[in-house]
Amino acid sequence: MPAERNGAFLRPSAWCACALLAATAALACAATPAHAQNADTEPTLGIRLTSTQPAHYADAGGHTVIVGEVVNLQGFPVAGVRVQAGLYADGVDDPLEVLVGGTLLEVIPARGSSPYVVRSESTGLDVAGVSVNLLGFTSSAAKPRGLELGDLRVLASDGLVVEGTLSGAGLGASANVALHALVYDSFVPPRLLGVHSARPLEALGGDPAGDADAMFVASSPGAGAPVNYEFSLAYGEEAALVRVIAESDRHSSNAPEARVMRQPDSPLTIQNVSLVNVAGTPVSMPREGAAAYIRSTIDGGGAEGSVYEYIAQVVRFGSLPVIEFVGSFEGEITPAGLAQPLVEWTPRSSGLFYVETFLWGVDGVPLAAQGPVTLLNVEPRQ
Repeated sequence: MPAERNGAFLRPSAWCACALLAATAALACAATPAHAQNADTEPTLGIRLTSTQPAHYADAGGHTVIVGEVVNLQGFPVAGVRVQAGLYADGVDDPLEVLVGGTLLEVIPARGSSPYVVRSESTGLDVAGVSVNLLGFTSSAAKPRGLELGDLRVLASDGLVVEGTLSGAGLGASANVALHALVYDSFVPPRLLGVHSARPLEALGGDPAGDADAMFVASSPGAGAPVNYEFSLAYGEEAALVRVIAESDRHSSNAPEARVMRQPDSPLTIQNVSLVNVAGTPVSMPREGAAAYIRSTIDGGGAEGSVYEYIAQVVRFGSLPVIEFVGSFEGEITPAGLAQPLVEWTPRSSGLFYVETFLWGVDGVPLAAQGPVTLLNVEPRQ
């Protein structure tokens, strides 16, 4: 199964690639399809796949499972989306098996998305690659939003614990309420690793149900009260983000998401994230084109001599946040248990940004929780 983002952590080896790709991703996607499967279907159908290389794995029964997402590009809801997938052995042109399935949501809202899951009939297949195509859809009436998902938290220990509440008028006014937890990795854009589904109303008052990889339990203090749910999922550090969605025969839901919260087994902490000039003086009004340094204080008491990589990421505010800059600094915790890494940054444009900071070990494992987020208002060039 499912590879990692810790909060927003990307492994150090992935940062440079992400920084370079972030500036060109939108143009590249608009100019040429990422895979031939989209060249014919996307303009015609008005729906598209979020990834042309979806994740696949073997389940406990030996069946090959492919998980991915479909985006509705239309200004109206769609239904009946069909997905065709081929399973291929290494170096063989003919597929081992061809699968056809649908999306988990019966109705995909306008400009919305839905996961799909297709599973092979055969077991024990030696699958080296997959291909996915879209077959079509039909228009549909919208499902009113009668289900509300709230209080989402994702905690990491030996696995993932996803917990939250389900409420809304749709709970008592419709049947067949289904809840889906979608787990993503740290790639940009994130890739769907797995989908886990449950029927919370049917699980009320029962013991946890599922298997070793995915357990589910639901409870409620009484009729009409919110339902508390919990998924216990078998993922490691590859899991970075979780999104939950729900649907019934008559209602839809919101789609909240939360980053995976991890507590590194390390005494290191990132403190006092600020912007300074070459003399070390704080910069309160950074300016486009003027070099400055992102500085933090690392409290490393108990970890003297530890080698670390400090990573600073600058993100532009907006409805779709864009990574403006990624830089790093390698150093060692002093005998006094402190460090003050510096990452040089020259703003390329003005506007509102925020800085995220991370600390990694040489083995690519997080050494500290993400540092405090710092806001920056970059002034235009003079």
